[in-house]
Amino acid sequence: MEQSSSHSDRTREKVLDAAERLFAQKGFDAVSVREITGQAGVHLSAVNYYFESKKNLYLEVFRARVLPQSQPFQATLKQLEQEEEIDLPVLIRTMVSAFLRGGTGRRSNMVRHGPLFFHELANPSEAFDLLMDELFQPAHDRIKRILARGIKREVEDEQLTFYTMALMALVRHYIHSQAVVQKVFERDFDERFLDQLIDYLSDFMLHGINLEEKA
Repeated sequence: MEQSSSHSDRTREKVLDAAERLFAQKGFDAVSVREITGQAGVHLSAVNYYFESKKNLYLEVFRARVLPQSQPFQATLKQLEQEEEIDLPVLIRTMVSAFLRGGTGRRSNMVRHGPLFFHELANPSEAFDLLMDELFQPAHDRIKRILARGIKREVEDEQLTFYTMALMALVRHYIHSQAVVQKVFERDFDERFLDQLIDYLSDFMLHGINLEEKA
């Protein structure tokens, strides 16, 4: 019985692996069930057997493969939120570092899953709602609350939203556009360059916030 269960689990994972690769490469509409099962090396009926439909398989790729990869960053945010005192420069650097160190590198899950995000941004589906509810909105709300405590002045809610989205967009650009960044800087994403990026982006965000304070 255990062997049968183990074999079933492996088959299910093979289908998820193939679906993850193909959906990232082509998007939902351009991938057929036959293509997924062919690449997975399993029977055509496997998608319906394990996931009931191609759409459910697509959503499971997000639930099982994409969303869990945000847990380390979410844990960093949770830890920051629990701090009694928040120092803004330390806060900004910690968040930028957590984003970049978790997202850069050819084997990074964020890089691998980037095309899935972009497909959903271009053609939103139920997966977009899943990403918003389980990833983007919770991260945005938590960063916003942390920034509100770190900025030692009265800031309008809309301005806090802008700061939060600017921070998230800034670091995501450097993660998902690594090939462009490497060409422009003529550098590899080694530890030294990563440290420099963290310094530059942290200073950029911090000075942008402080300029508002001086205005």
